[in-house]
Amino acid sequence: MNINNSHIEYAIDNSKRLTLTIYKYLAEERHYIDEIVNLYLKQTELEHLAHQLTYCIHELAGNACRANTKRTYFETKKLDIFNNDEYNVGMESFKNEVFSEKDIYHCKAKEHGLYIKFQIKKTDDSIDLSILNNVTLTREEESRIKEKFEKIKGYNNVAEAFHILEDSSEGAGLGIAMMILMLKEMGLDPDRLKIFSDTNETHAVLKLPLELIPA
Repeated sequence: MNINNSHIEYAIDNSKRLTLTIYKYLAEERHYIDEIVNLYLKQTELEHLAHQLTYCIHELAGNACRANTKRTYFETKKLDIFNNDEYNVGMESFKNEVFSEKDIYHCKAKEHGLYIKFQIKKTDDSIDLSILNNVTLTREEESRIKEKFEKIKGYNNVAEAFHILEDSSEGAGLGIAMMILMLKEMGLDPDRLKIFSDTNETHAVLKLPLELIPA
């Protein structure tokens, strides 16, 4: 992936939404998004937030990639991901099998048209970020996300929260905790991050106020 600075600068200067659609989320994709985000932050004097913001983006995009891969895995195993019993059966082997054959499942996700869409737009008062993927959350997934967010929001460091983070089936607890801590470090209420599904996609939306510019 080669970054087109002039294209991105045009989007920034004219408040256009920049969209990048990818089918996997590995080092190349992470590096490319880092470059895009850094250009936006440089233009808005928010460069001091680069580490925290890119961490949150990588966590959200990684979760979107995992959700797409999970759908492909369940289809391959002929399991219904929306059936609680079959969901639990599939998750017993999901992590180990997919990790050992991740390239195969990334290819299958692309074959099935399962994408991750990164969107960013600068407005007069914020940088608006969205990570989308074209699968919907199951009730189990939605419940886990809400439960973890509510439990972890009251903690100020990972050590305090660690005892509630262990989740062998999903493995996302530590990432969510770190993301909430990063939002707090940026001076943002974690409730500014919205994760929800509509009929076709799951959205993770974050609005970064330009007022976070240091005095």
